[in-house]
Amino acid sequence: MRFRSFRGRLVIVFVGLFAVIQATCFLVVAVAVRTSARKEINEELRLARPIGIAASAERHHKAKFLARIGMTESEYGRRRRYVRRQKILAGRGLPVVPSLVPK
Repeated sequence: MRFRSFRGRLVIVFVGLFAVIQATCFLVVAVAVRTSARKEINEELRLARPIGIAASAERHHKAKFLARIGMTESEYGRRRRYVRRQKILAGRGLPVVPSLVPK
């Protein structure tokens, strides 16, 4: 590439240098952000692991209980909601309707 003046050469050198510095900074920041994000995610997963294990164990025990009494989870939930609703109605002094018991 032929330049007409020294000033043109100088501008190209500085623009190229600026582009290299910008690219380097971009890569350094991208790596730092990725590293920080991975560290944060790993920490969150490490802290959440006991909660997940406890929730899994609780769900397992609930499934065993439901299998033992011969109910599905939705049936069990429907009956629990019914009992809760009847307790609320009884607490307000409203009549409890036994014919609405889910089967």
